[in-house]
Amino acid sequence: TVISLAAAPMIPFVDADNDVVQAIIASSGSIEVTLPLANSVSAGRLYIIKDASGTSETWPLTVYASGSDAIDGASSLDISSNYEAVFLVSDGNSKWFAV
Repeated sequence: TVISLAAAPMIPFVDADNDVVQAIIASSGSIEVTLPLANSVSAGRLYIIKDASGTSETWPLTVYASGSDAIDGASSLDISSNYEAVFLVSDGNSKWFAV
């Protein structure tokens, strides 16, 4: 799924048709993406979030865990290098791991 954004919204990760990749294209402003609860997906579920516009050094893309979930022990993870991608895997319980 490719998402083009011109503002700085908080967007949920949309898992339409079992998508694995969300390519975020930001034309202005920082972007925030919220993962689903880790226990709402199967253990081993992989999501890839990518700065497809190459603007995250200027407009960082922040990925947030939902509720009390964690991403590598933290509540969020920043994508701050142009064209950077992060691969996230659910434990099926309450954790996401960047791999």
